[in-house]
Amino acid sequence: MKVIHLNINWGGSLIAVYQLHLGLKKVGVDSKIISDIDIFDPLVSARPVPFKTLEFLISKITNRIGIDNLRCILRSFRFKNHQDYLSADIFNFHVFYNGLFSYLVLPVLTKKKICVLTLHDMWNFTGKCVYSFDCQRWKTGCGKCPRMSVGRDNTHFAWKFKKMIYAHSKLTIVTPSYWITEQAKQSILGHFPIHRIPLGIDTEIFQPIDKEQARSILGIPQRKRVIMFAAYKLHDPRKGFYILVEVLRGLPESLRTGLVLLCLGSGGQAIADPLKMQILDLGFINDDHLKAIAYSAADLFVLPTQADNFPLVLLESMSCGTPIVSFNIGGIPELVRPGITGYLAIPQDTKDFSKGMVELLEDQGRRNFMSKQCRETAIKEFSSHLEIERYLNLYQTLLKN
Repeated sequence: MKVIHLNINWGGSLIAVYQLHLGLKKVGVDSKIISDIDIFDPLVSARPVPFKTLEFLISKITNRIGIDNLRCILRSFRFKNHQDYLSADIFNFHVFYNGLFSYLVLPVLTKKKICVLTLHDMWNFTGKCVYSFDCQRWKTGCGKCPRMSVGRDNTHFAWKFKKMIYAHSKLTIVTPSYWITEQAKQSILGHFPIHRIPLGIDTEIFQPIDKEQARSILGIPQRKRVIMFAAYKLHDPRKGFYILVEVLRGLPESLRTGLVLLCLGSGGQAIADPLKMQILDLGFINDDHLKAIAYSAADLFVLPTQADNFPLVLLESMSCGTPIVSFNIGGIPELVRPGITGYLAIPQDTKDFSKGMVELLEDQGRRNFMSKQCRETAIKEFSSHLEIERYLNLYQTLLKN
């Protein structure tokens, strides 16, 4: 079986696709990734050559009318002659709204190949938004977008365009969370078959490491309490860095002075500047073993995200036995289970978020219990072996039918 993955995005989705790719290869699948991101070369396939001049001219028009991804329509049609596409049994789309690929080519590609679309966010069924937050207009056609403060609002036109393209495409949808499964069923993707396959984590790499040893490696004082925050871009407002700053500022002084904030991702200075506390900024790390050391050094992992599907960082934290404090939004409750794997705060309620942090930081017995539950849940429900098995079963079923 040959499977081609298309993913044009940094962050958690790229890591998730790469782990899926490696897992499939382990069980004998001929898997390859097509991307315009070189971080995982040479495992990444050659990309179609762009029509730079024509695409530049097209982009000047499409930027005005507000239609995503039209500028790369010319190179996208080259995919039908791409050697990997021609030889593939399964073509698995992931995130493709950041260049390289236009969804306008979906009717052409899905006509000749079995195509799967994995939803890492909401973009595929909204007029523009990656996450719609409280807005429900994507159910009825978008337009009058409450999140657009400048520029022309063409979200209704973009939504109708996507709906038209999907009407002439043949796709099977994969959803990592129950939350986005329900969103997809109510959207313009609702007429396609939808299968929930949670992301998986390599529980052999992401496993608990002795806390004293982990802290010694990172140079963290043993008696300090450590909270960890991780995101591809730490300053991303959606991930809630400004909420974290507010929460940390509001912690009791006696607790805050004994804390170390451990940051993983790019842009840690955006958090360090406003806070007068000890911060260890590890930056962007591509070494999973070092990540496991960081998670293991922490007492708590905090993610004050404002909108999310199924964050891979939460799986990584759970697999390393580190309890979590996060908000009750999106697919978060499927991972952060109150009293079992962490504390689930009321959305946007900084006082409740702070309460959860204080309660767990001051109760080592509860943290120890949750640590065991995190690890057991990761192994039982979210191991990479389960994810690969589920994808493989789906691929084989599609090929038989």
